[in-house]
Amino acid sequence: MRGDGGSASLWVLATSALVLLIAVALQARALAVLARHRVETAADLAALAAAQQLGTSGVPCAAASRVAAAGGARLTSCSVAYAADGRSGIVRVQVAATVRLLFAGIETVAASARAGRGPPTTATAASGGWARLSDVRQHQVEQAYRAGLVQRFVAVAALRRLHA
Repeated sequence: MRGDGGSASLWVLATSALVLLIAVALQARALAVLARHRVETAADLAALAAAQQLGTSGVPCAAASRVAAAGGARLTSCSVAYAADGRSGIVRVQVAATVRLLFAGIETVAASARAGRGPPTTATAASGGWARLSDVRQHQVEQAYRAGLVQRFVAVAALRRLHA
């Protein structure tokens, strides 16, 4: 008879260690993805806030900076391209945030977004300059990854509430 008593305990211990290692790796990945999403959201909201200032007496890049800071990021670049009418145009912003990642340490995460305000139409003039969600072409938001379109609709609605 061989002495294999206790070998099951070793297998359970090894399997548990492997499961723990996988869980830690998944958590590190999830934290990195969460950091990227937060910075992308801050970029989207900053671009929308800047686009909202087009055609008004407000300063678009100052509004973008305030909104980016409220989202835990800092504005690193802001450019405004006005249309010929001076009341519409496109704003491009870049934001960055410093985050602490599990295995990578302290890293800088960057994102960019672009938002535009179209020329006023009779529908937007009647609503005080705000485009309805069905008129989303008046307030276009683009980003390199195009994921999270629903987040952009929510962001537009949130900015409306902040503006009111």
